[in-house]
Amino acid sequence: MKAVILAGGNGNGIDSLAHLGPKPLLLVVNKPSIELLLHHLKDWKIQEVFIALNKKNSYIQSVIGNGCVLGMDIQYFTEEYPAGTAGCLGKIRAFLTEEPFLVVSSNFSPIREGGGIDLAKFHKNSGSMATVGVYRHLYDSWPLEAIEFSPDKKIKEIRVIHSSKNRRQSVVPCGIYMFDPSILEFIPDEGYMDIKEQLLPTLNRKGFEVYAYDLTGYCMTINTVEDYFKVNRELLTSGLIHGREKLKEMAEGVWVGENTVLSPTAFILGPVLIGSNCTIEKDTHIIGPAVIGNDSHILNNTVIRESIVWSNSYIPTGSLIEYSITSVDPANTREMPIRISPISRNGNGTGHYPYIQKNGSSRLLMSKFIRCRIYLFIKRLMDITLSLLGLLVLIPVFLLIAIVIKIDSPGHILFRQQRCGKGGKEFTMYKFRSMMFKADKIEEELRVRNESDGPMFKINNDPRVSGFGKILRSSSMDELPQLFNVLKGEMSLVGPRPLVMKEMSFCPSWRDARLTVSPGMTGLWQVSGQEKHFHEWIRYDTFYVQNQSMWIDIKILIKTIWKVFRIGRKTIF
Repeated sequence: MKAVILAGGNGNGIDSLAHLGPKPLLLVVNKPSIELLLHHLKDWKIQEVFIALNKKNSYIQSVIGNGCVLGMDIQYFTEEYPAGTAGCLGKIRAFLTEEPFLVVSSNFSPIREGGGIDLAKFHKNSGSMATVGVYRHLYDSWPLEAIEFSPDKKIKEIRVIHSSKNRRQSVVPCGIYMFDPSILEFIPDEGYMDIKEQLLPTLNRKGFEVYAYDLTGYCMTINTVEDYFKVNRELLTSGLIHGREKLKEMAEGVWVGENTVLSPTAFILGPVLIGSNCTIEKDTHIIGPAVIGNDSHILNNTVIRESIVWSNSYIPTGSLIEYSITSVDPANTREMPIRISPISRNGNGTGHYPYIQKNGSSRLLMSKFIRCRIYLFIKRLMDITLSLLGLLVLIPVFLLIAIVIKIDSPGHILFRQQRCGKGGKEFTMYKFRSMMFKADKIEEELRVRNESDGPMFKINNDPRVSGFGKILRSSSMDELPQLFNVLKGEMSLVGPRPLVMKEMSFCPSWRDARLTVSPGMTGLWQVSGQEKHFHEWIRYDTFYVQNQSMWIDIKILIKTIWKVFRIGRKTIF
């Protein structure tokens, strides 16, 4: 049996841990998570593995190697652009044509041995085209996916929802699939396709059987800092630590790596894993579950309680670290004690864990928070000022456009549609109507002529557009009524374009990123050429979300005004 590990894609880092590296290399009890996954695959009698990467994390190949150390054959494929979890399978179809194969997300964290073998047996016996591994979600935070299947475990639907939807589901997909090679014919050579959001629904529509398989025992997908923290805790408390035979158990539940020096006066209460080449000085208290990364130096009188200290960290004398994930650069020469406590915490010791910047100063967290609040305040002030000024100045233009729309074609002057705002909250977005009346009714008939991939629907010379509507669209004047949305606070002048929720089911990481900010009248994608490829849309939106600043907003507004002026002049003259 062959396996594919999906280690590329968009949004491959975990929240505030992303700058430490891609998710596959995040340390789980001091081992890169992808290395632990490879060991599980080896236990499942899998020897041939293909790892799909993207350009940003292609260096994973140099870290993991060709698999000879593990007794496996590991090959790599680097995506030129995001193709989706299913789209990348189309790129390596030559590797997958012989027999059913396993597909595993790099954020899948199994513990139970034999899970892949059992899944393969179930897949073969059920005669399924695709089998989805599922597990019972037992934690406080509810997942954003809901799976619906019949009593015989035949999957009817997998719904990807957003946190704004108050729907709770205990059985969820866990990022492991078994596929028959014939599914490859439904994956296009080019374009974007996801497994849960597109491939599985396609198989259902074609009448093929898709089944769910319960992975008993412990398994979890690592999507957030909280998930990452929980996986480390579970592995420690259960004692399921890979490579434990190479560690020295100093006391019950206390494992120590090579060349680590412990002070005789250090108090350590397990379960605790201390990596190799560490120094734990006198009167230090470490209370588990806790992980101390390799090459770390913990100075005198430090207290570490239920935390993860990242590799190569330097913790000054007298520090207090509780329920946190911490990294302190050894180049930091300050000897001031660190005081770290969780942002919020419930009775089970879980909650929102802070992440401390590499120099160990919690002040940076506060200054970053303050800068963010100042930016949002100025941005909102600019939105109110410019939208109000724009509405006052453009009243004559609005009246003229309304008259021409009424003369040009029957129907309402304004087009209203429910779109998703910040946090997934829906609002009514306004546009000047640029299409014939009830044009949305024939969209499905025209979808075969779509010239774009992903959720975009674009065709040249769209027959639904009215005569005057072509002028409105080419000059972007149809978007002007959204100044009311901006004034009401439902939108901003700059941000990702607002979409309906069903248009954001293609790439959940892209959807969740863009819903963290207010949608905009214009955005980075709009002023960058509006490429027809979905992966470009993903790239521009996520770049804006990750790098938003007042300077970027001003540049986008200037480019928008220049673009509208230039196109409008060509249209009129």
